[in-house]
Amino acid sequence: MMNNRPLIAMLLFLVLGVIIWFSSSAFAQGNKCYPAQKLMDDLHDLHNEKTIFKGIGSMGHVTVVTLDRDSERWTAYVIRPQVPPMACIVDWGSSGSTEEKPGVGS
Repeated sequence: MMNNRPLIAMLLFLVLGVIIWFSSSAFAQGNKCYPAQKLMDDLHDLHNEKTIFKGIGSMGHVTVVTLDRDSERWTAYVIRPQVPPMACIVDWGSSGSTEEKPGVGS
C-alpha cells in the first residue's frame, strides 16, 4: 500500500497557506469577527461542526477548520491573540472532507 502521508501533509500545508493568505486580506476588509467561545459553541451546537484541524500561526493567531461530516459543510476561522479572544471567519463552504480514512495514518 502506498504511503500517502507526504501528499496529505503537502495538501494540508497548501490549504493552510491559502487560509492564512486570505485571512490577512480579510482582516483588512472588516471581516466578521465574534467572541471566540460563542463562535465555537455556535458551530458545534447549531451546525454540528467539529474541529478537524487547529494550529498556531506564525503571527500568534490560531487557525481552526471545522467540518460537519454528514452535510460536508465546513468553516475556517482564526482566533486573534487579543483579550477577549475574537474569532474571525476567513472562509466556509460545502463538499468538505478529510483525506485520511479513520484509524489509518497519523
